[in-house]
Amino acid sequence: MDYYTQKVEIEFADARAARSATVEILPLYKGYEWAISSRWDDNVLTDPKMRDVLERHGYKATWYLIATEGGGYYGPDYGYFKGGQPYSGMGARLLSGGNSIGGHSLTHPHMAYLNRNRIFEEIMGIRMDRESSSGRPVISYAFSFCNFRNEAEGDAVQEDIAEILRRSGYYHIVNHWFNTSWEHPEGRAPFLESALLPSDGKDIDEAFGRYLADESRRRDNPNISFNMHVWYTTEKAWAKFEKQLDQYGRNPRWWYCNQSEYAAYRYQFLHSSLTQRIDSKDKRKLSVTLRRPELLDLNDPIPLTFAVRGIATNTVRRVQCESADTDMVSPAGGEFWFHLSHDRNMKLPKTIASYQNHDNHDSLQETDTHDSFPFITASLHMRRKSLEFFLRNESGQPITNIRLVYRLPLAWRRGVMKKQLGTLNGGAERRDRVRLTPRERDYKCHAGTSVYVVQMDFVHAGSPGRLYVSCRVERNKKDSSYAQNGFQMLGPIPSDRVDVEAHAARIAASPVKNRRCDFGDGISREWRRVGQEDYAFLNVDMIYTTGRNRPAKGQYFIMLTSLHSPKAQRVRPVYEKPFLRSIYLNGKQVQGDIMKLSRGKNDLILVYYSGESKFSGSHYGAYFQLVNPKSGRRINSVRYQPERVAFK
Repeated sequence: MDYYTQKVEIEFADARAARSATVEILPLYKGYEWAISSRWDDNVLTDPKMRDVLERHGYKATWYLIATEGGGYYGPDYGYFKGGQPYSGMGARLLSGGNSIGGHSLTHPHMAYLNRNRIFEEIMGIRMDRESSSGRPVISYAFSFCNFRNEAEGDAVQEDIAEILRRSGYYHIVNHWFNTSWEHPEGRAPFLESALLPSDGKDIDEAFGRYLADESRRRDNPNISFNMHVWYTTEKAWAKFEKQLDQYGRNPRWWYCNQSEYAAYRYQFLHSSLTQRIDSKDKRKLSVTLRRPELLDLNDPIPLTFAVRGIATNTVRRVQCESADTDMVSPAGGEFWFHLSHDRNMKLPKTIASYQNHDNHDSLQETDTHDSFPFITASLHMRRKSLEFFLRNESGQPITNIRLVYRLPLAWRRGVMKKQLGTLNGGAERRDRVRLTPRERDYKCHAGTSVYVVQMDFVHAGSPGRLYVSCRVERNKKDSSYAQNGFQMLGPIPSDRVDVEAHAARIAASPVKNRRCDFGDGISREWRRVGQEDYAFLNVDMIYTTGRNRPAKGQYFIMLTSLHSPKAQRVRPVYEKPFLRSIYLNGKQVQGDIMKLSRGKNDLILVYYSGESKFSGSHYGAYFQLVNPKSGRRINSVRYQPERVAFK
């Protein structure tokens, strides 16, 4: 985040009080002991009813939504969408009552199984989408299916997801086990988080009591949240939930907030700094300098609360900040508190819109903007290793306070680049260019479609706005050292009617494969390869099977390739257990953790079972990678060559 400074002057009755005073930022707004909130996931049509229920009981919420348009809406609507009202307006309706919107991905995937560019598109894309449709900034994220790692990659994929979240502008995660489930490279928790109560109608008393008794949690993460889906569909379920709200509601020592308010306050508390000194001319005055994050990076206007300690409250005469509003507070307990808002000239956008350049055009005829900003023509496109942003002011009034934030996928070293463009007069135009430096040249970070984003904050005719402009760049070049498109496949094969292992062993023993395999009981399958459009969204170590994370039931797949190795070498396969059931190399089943590749052509067969879980990333496909047994590094010298398999 960017930071700025504010100067506060506190005047006391006498110089002695000024010398004795110490100013501190309180851990929570208004000095509350706990922040009590709630989070609700998915585009559930029951959400508006939940909004009304929470408001009646004095609670706020953050709604973690997926894409505004398209599918994804479900559940009873309790009459909240009458007369053909579009579901797309639900996000804006949920804001009423002091609530906020969070990101929950565009399509609700198992995130850790997607390729790195698709992960960026899902996480950055939902922020642009929901900010544009609701008109309110998004800073908090909830993982769909609570998935942010897979067994095979572990910390590596979670670390990349964390970096993508940071590049996309999030600094709060509502899944409180995200920080504790991996070893952080920087040695500390990278995100603010919320402690979740048992979800979806379960009993919460034991967990609530445990949180309240945990002093370290109150010190480090004083947030307790109801959650997770609005799946209450009976009078009995609603009554139980409302009883829980009553039991823990309206406590004068607790702050009933949304997750965005909590995140913005705690981030400022943890990252702001204070200095104080006695005024050299008037010893009764204490000058306090605060360094705090910029409002356009925090994206929530919650003020900070300060305590003036070491003095009698009646000795404070005045608190003043020339650039911002201050409010004095009179808490019980004999301390003097005050609130300090952000500077008056700092405003969050009143209107937010987004425009996407789907084909990376650089022609002005291809540019357009949202109807919200008809006075702007803008475009973003990538040329070689540079991003070029074009902006034209079509109005007769200047666009002022133009601030650009470039947000980039993982392949590039500087994931966030900021620029101040100042003012663009009516009828004028401007081009901005940023040079991109590679961070990672490996195919893993370049595969699929790359999305590049510029976030433009500005003021026009006295009204602050935000416009996201993005472009998409396709990468068609493949790296055959990755397994993604490297196999012929048989399947799906029903697990309850076929002895798949026996058939796999017979197939492995034959140097020339039958194009069509008969499994008996009327079941036959032909070897096939999957088209690029099907697997393009997957992690490059994933071999496509169904491409969906929720098939009706578990299924078997037999996968075959000709694996070329430039030398005889020992390798260790990395995969997710127990889904990869067996491996056959050059006609023999592999026993143990080591495979011995021959120089040149190797016949490799995998037997994969997608599992019984109704929702699982393992249904997308089979994770498979070969690494050096000693170093653990991926073997990039091999080539998967399915076109060289001999069929008859």
